[in-house]
Amino acid sequence: LAMLQVAERGTAALHGWTGLEVLAIALLVGLAVAGNWASRHFRNPPSAVIWIAVPIYLAAGSWASMQLGLHELIGAYFAGAIMPPSWVRRLPVEKVGTFSLIWLAPMFFGHSGLNIDGDALTWPSVIASLSLVAISIVTKILAVYIYPPASGLSRRQALSVGVLLQCKGLMEIVAATIFHAQGMISEFAFASLMVLAVISTVLTGPMFKLVAPRSSTAP
Repeated sequence: LAMLQVAERGTAALHGWTGLEVLAIALLVGLAVAGNWASRHFRNPPSAVIWIAVPIYLAAGSWASMQLGLHELIGAYFAGAIMPPSWVRRLPVEKVGTFSLIWLAPMFFGHSGLNIDGDALTWPSVIASLSLVAISIVTKILAVYIYPPASGLSRRQALSVGVLLQCKGLMEIVAATIFHAQGMISEFAFASLMVLAVISTVLTGPMFKLVAPRSSTAP
């Protein structure tokens, strides 16, 4: 996503730089160096240190990417990726994920949905979304069915993997939101992608139940 944003801006991204852009790059490098050092020499700090470091890393990464003309989420992803793995393993990832999914994700999705231009949500965009859904489902399932990711999978297991692969609601909405905020996709394309994300995610559960291997019961 970052490379696409830089490529879209072209050589204009290198002109008009101020001290803030240089500071942003230095900050990202500093975060990476600090994470690498902590992975080697400070593997088991007190829990309080980890909880303090997490928001600092995320906020610093977001600010740095924003100063470089990239979306804030790009910097947050980068900051999370360079945190010491031994620190991250001590965090209650499942509890944090559940809290984020229930309380934070709906606000993000709602905010993204409100950015849809009502004039762009027309029958052509809905038809385009439905066509993309059909193409996505067929290609993902067919590819996994023809070339299973692991040997020994039954037909139903291969179909189940293909169905799960086409569930891309979260990351598609994130990517579409980033591109839309940067002006890289039109209002029509943004509306179509958002509808595609919702439909493909909603269909995943019923489709998986339809093709999932039947559990065998003992006689």
